[in-house]
Formats: sequence, structure tokens, C-alpha cells
Amino acid sequence: MRMEETLPERNQDALEATSPRLFAVFAAGILLLSLAMGFTGIRWGLPSAERNALYYTTPESRAAAAEQIRAARRVQHSALLTHSSSDVSPVPRSLYNPVRSYHPDEYYVFKMLSEMRLPWAPLRTIGEPWKFEADPGWYVIGGAYVYPLGAVLKSCDLVGLVTLKRDITFYVDHPEEIAKLYLVGRVMDVLLAAATVLLVMLAARRLWGAAAALCAGLVLLTSPLLVMHSHFMYDDLPGTFWAAVAILASCAILEKGERSAYVLAGLAAGLAAGTKLFHGFIIILPIAAHFMRLRDELTNHIHASRKGRLLAMGLLAVGVFFVTNPYFLLRPQAVLQNFSRHVWAGDGFSFYLRAACFGFGVLPLAAAAAGFLAGVVRRNRPAVLIGLWCAAYYIMLSLYGKQFARFLLPAFPAAALLASYLAHLATSAARNRSFVRVFALSAAVLVTLLPQIMTDCGAISSLRGVDSRTLAGQFILSSPRLPAGSTIAVTEEPWQFEMPPFDQSRFKIAVCNYDLARLDKSRPNAFIYSEMQSDPEITSDAEHAGESSFWQGIEQRIRSGNWTMLYESPAAVSEDKFPCAFGLWPTAPEDMRYLTPVVYVLAPAAPAQP
Repeated sequence: MRMEETLPERNQDALEATSPRLFAVFAAGILLLSLAMGFTGIRWGLPSAERNALYYTTPESRAAAAEQIRAARRVQHSALLTHSSSDVSPVPRSLYNPVRSYHPDEYYVFKMLSEMRLPWAPLRTIGEPWKFEADPGWYVIGGAYVYPLGAVLKSCDLVGLVTLKRDITFYVDHPEEIAKLYLVGRVMDVLLAAATVLLVMLAARRLWGAAAALCAGLVLLTSPLLVMHSHFMYDDLPGTFWAAVAILASCAILEKGERSAYVLAGLAAGLAAGTKLFHGFIIILPIAAHFMRLRDELTNHIHASRKGRLLAMGLLAVGVFFVTNPYFLLRPQAVLQNFSRHVWAGDGFSFYLRAACFGFGVLPLAAAAAGFLAGVVRRNRPAVLIGLWCAAYYIMLSLYGKQFARFLLPAFPAAALLASYLAHLATSAARNRSFVRVFALSAAVLVTLLPQIMTDCGAISSLRGVDSRTLAGQFILSSPRLPAGSTIAVTEEPWQFEMPPFDQSRFKIAVCNYDLARLDKSRPNAFIYSEMQSDPEITSDAEHAGESSFWQGIEQRIRSGNWTMLYESPAAVSEDKFPCAFGLWPTAPEDMRYLTPVVYVLAPAAPAQP
């Protein structure tokens, strides 16, 4: 048997044979749609004058907050110069909320860059300007993302697109300027999301033809998790992009085994791991493709000179990782301590299945599983290889990953390819058949994608609308039950993305630290919290002892009538707006509910007098 008969089923399907330009038109349309979906609502949750009007109700309150921030920076500066602890926090960290977005993690990137001392460090605020310091201090976000983003921000500053200032109070007074910094990072993620869709289409076309490529692009394009997180400035989408590059390189290794494919796979795997450590698991795919290729060559008595290519690919991946994350070698103990807070061994099998159904969709996930099984039955090596990698990645995350749906994103391009293989088989069976059969296949694809499309429309609508936290902040400012001087109780300091904006100078803030007795002792006029805090899935005593019992006590007080609900914000994205999961679970994973969580304002039945 000749070698070509065992290689991937590369054939020119009916779509490409009829009109090669037609595929190009469809592919361009998918890319434009990806960009349109990404840029729609891209300003969600950014600092703004509207939000500032809630944080600072008088010029005096804004001036007081700015002076507190300046004093805190002076203390931190002095601590660094005297080699004292850099964790000094002389003011409430919630004072920085006006320059943060409503996403819980985006500001970490700016915080990392602000403490570096590099020629291009865009937000350098403390320390000697001549001293070189590239330690990000927050190793969960990889240097392969942080350093290039810093360089892009500095480039934008040089051409006048953004304004970079060392004094953070500049952004307190000009929130639109720091909003531009967030936008730069978000635009990068939108472009990388579209590029990932393109890479998946190229891989599917290389393996199974044009019809499969269009199906893969549409499945990935409509994945709700991808749509949501393409609007955020974070490392999940960049890491997924590099995973998609590695998938494309793995297909090339399986097909021809050229040296350039090994080089590309090594670079992509190293950059994927350098962006987010879990994403480096993609290196398993080109390694497996190498051994599959080698087996075929031995079976067909083909002797190609490939000595050292696998080793070189692995060394290249490791080298790229450490070049982009040198402090994994320089300060390993600090890295381990940092990761111990964000990664632990736990049984997440049921969680990640639920996350895949919400984030990818029940029907596309079923199609991907069917594509894998069809590949096993038909002995299609790419489908088997990709399916086994998806299963291995799912097991690895379930055992070691913190329970966030976004950790699944690198598997979505592979899952889209599996679903496209099923479409390839269906279109191959319908080739040269009646129009009715082709129409039926197209309708099946549409039905499969429709729940995801409905979910995406709900998410984009939320991104474009007024956020629930802003609405709650407007209620707090205008409520006659909460005049100036009222005591507002919160769970902890700092509060950030879970909470609405309100003026800390206008109200007395009582931090109860998940202690009911302490909450009662403060005699608050109102207690504010959100579903992102009280959800039992999120508040499992992992970080604060007694957290679960605290929320049970709050719920009991509401049922007994001792506390009344002053305000409950509408949730633009809730369980009934996730059609992709078919109502199989009551709520979506935490990081799919960042958009407009429900905010509650409770008050004692007999309110205290301010």
C-alpha cells in the first residue's frame, strides 16, 4: 500500500471544485463576522465619566481620593528604596476601582507593568528609572502576553493613540484615558480571536476540504465562551491563538513532516505555555503527530531523515517558554507560591463537562464527540489524534485546573475540527446528490449552531447595555433610604468587580469580613453584595473561613423578614439566556457570568439612623 493512502483524507470537495472563489467569499464573511462580533460591545465595563460620577459625587471626594492614592504611592516608593516589604497597603485598595474595569482580572496586567522597569514599561510609577526590573510578580499571566502588550502600549503612546502617565491619579481625573489602554488590549484579543478562527479553517481545509473548513469556522465563531472572552484584555485568547497555530503545524507534520512544521509547532507550543502555562499542554499534539507519521513511514518502507527533529522541537518549545518567562528559572520559589493560590488538585470532571456545554454548546460538543467516534471507526488519523488530545486535556484540567470555564478555550479549535470532520463525512455522502439533501445538511448545521447564536446575541446585548453594577450605583446615589452619612456594609476590602460604584466619602463603609455578628454590630443602613459573591459554587470557604455559613445566615434573615430587599438589579445574562446549555444546569460557570451579575441591596427591617 502506498504512503498517500494512509495520509489524511485531503480531497477537493464539491464546494471547492465548483467554485474556488466561493469558498474565499464564505471564509472572508466568517472573518468579518468574527470581527464585527468582537468589536460590538468592546467598551463594556470600562472606566468612564459616568462611573466616576458615582464614585465621586463632589469635587472634594475626588480630590480626597486622589490625595490618598498619592500618599499610598509615596509609601510604596519609600518601601522599595529601603528594601522593605512591598506589600504595604496604607489605603483601601478599593480606592483604585475607578481605574479598573468590571472584569476582575484585566487590571492585573497594568499592575504588573507598573512595577517593572523596562525601556518600554508603559505604566512605570515607582523606583529608580535607571534600574532594570522585568519581574512581573504575577506568574499566572505569562510573559509571552505581558511583555508584548507593554511594547504595544508604548508604541501607541509614541504615536499619540494613548497617554501613558506615571501618576495614576491622572487616570482618576481622566478615566477615558485609561479606558484607551484597556481598549488596546481588547482590540488585540479581538484580532487574535478572528485569527484563531482563520487558523482552524485552514487546518480543516487542509485535512478535509472547503466544506469542513467553513463548518469549523462557524462552530468556533459561535462558541459563547470565545465570544465573551474575546471582549476582555486577558491572556486566554492569545494562548488559544498559539494553540491553534500548534494544531495547524501538527496537521502539517502528520501530512508531510517537513522541518518547517516542527519549527512552527515548537514556537507555537512554547508561546502557548509562555502565555498561560496550561496552554502548553498543546505540545502533546505535534509529538503524537510525529510518531503517527513515523509509524506510517516505517509501514510503507519510507526512510526519511528526521533525526533530531522531535528533540529540536521540544527544546525550541522549552527555550521559547523560558525566554518569555525567565523568572520561572530565576525565582522558582516565588513562582510556586504564586501558582499554589490558583492551581490545586481537585475533582473537576463534572465542572468542565458543564463548562464545555455552556461555553462550546451541547450540540456542537455532541457533534465533536460523534466526529471523534466516526474517526475511530473509519481510522481517520487526524480525527483520532485530535480527539485523544481533547480527552487528555479535559482530564488534565479536571485533575489540576482551577474551576474556570475559560481554561477550556485551547481545546475549542480542536473540538471545532472534530465537528467539521462529521460535516465532511456528511457532505461527502451528499456529493453529486440532489439539492434537497444538500439543503437538509445545511439546515442541520444551522440547527446545531442556533442555540449558540441565541446565547451570543444575549451576551452581545449585555455587552452593549448598561451594566447591572452601574444601575445599582445609580440606585444607591438616588435612594432616599441612603442619604449622605449612611453606613453601607460590604463583605471585605477590597471589593471590585462584584460591587457597584459608590462614593466612599459620602458613606461610612463597614467591612464585616463574612462575620454576621460584626455585620450586626456595624448597624448598617444597607448591606450590598452580588450573586458573584453569594453563589455557593464560588464561596466554598476556599479563601475565607465561614463564608458559606455567612451566606446561609443572610438568606435566613431575608426569609424571616428581618432584612428587606431594597434593590435587585436585572441580570441581562442569566440561566434563561444560555440556550446553548439546554437548561441542563441552573447557572453558568463563574467566568461566564462576569457580564452584569445580579446586585442586591439589603436593609434591616428597622434601619439605623445615620
